[in-house]
Amino acid sequence: ALDAAAAAAPALALVHAGPTPRQRVKPESMFDPNDPQIKQDLVRMIMQWCEDEGYYATMQTIQDEANVKLAELEQQDALMLRLRKCILDGDWAEADRCARASFRNYKPLLFAVYRQQFLELIAVQEVQKALAVLGKRLKPLEAHAR
Repeated sequence: ALDAAAAAAPALALVHAGPTPRQRVKPESMFDPNDPQIKQDLVRMIMQWCEDEGYYATMQTIQDEANVKLAELEQQDALMLRLRKCILDGDWAEADRCARASFRNYKPLLFAVYRQQFLELIAVQEVQKALAVLGKRLKPLEAHAR
């Protein structure tokens, strides 16, 4: 019986029982670690985790060191949600006000909002209104198209 177990041992040694080896993916191929938005998002997630786990002093230290202004970020998030709702509801005048209030460099965003309005008017065959948006709104912002 011992000889049978010894004979089976080499066969068992060739069997891989663990997880399959994975190739390591470099983070740079998935995202740019130097992107300021990614850095800010990571800091915010770490701060949120610290707060959730009760590490308030650590959260405050990270906030101070990263120079994160949570109230400003939350206000910006609220403005973005309001802008999104305005666009989805087709409230173009309010979307214009939100864009102007939310961003320092708002003209490229306004161009995108008005382009969306133009495309929606074309889709429902309101050609005259679409041409009015094209002439009054899109054409003046044409230099800001990306």
